[in-house]
Amino acid sequence: MFIKTQTPTSDLLVVIDLKSGYEQKAADLFYQAGFCVYRVEGSRVKYFLRVIGQNAKTDKIDVKGLALSALKTQEMLQLYTPING
Repeated sequence: MFIKTQTPTSDLLVVIDLKSGYEQKAADLFYQAGFCVYRVEGSRVKYFLRVIGQNAKTDKIDVKGLALSALKTQEMLQLYTPING
């Protein structure tokens, strides 16, 4: 499993789109492995991409946009905590 091959560090953020379909399971798995996990709204990422002039819609661009928007707005993101944790 990919998660087991990674080491949680303070400078590594796990950012998950709220509407990816697998976000809850992924967020829980990364959280349990000790990562800092943030869930963000895809619409905000799309808006961020438009603001910086990126209008193309591909998975590769979406992933880069998700990472860049999280990096630029990290102080406003809310750290994920599981419902039963």
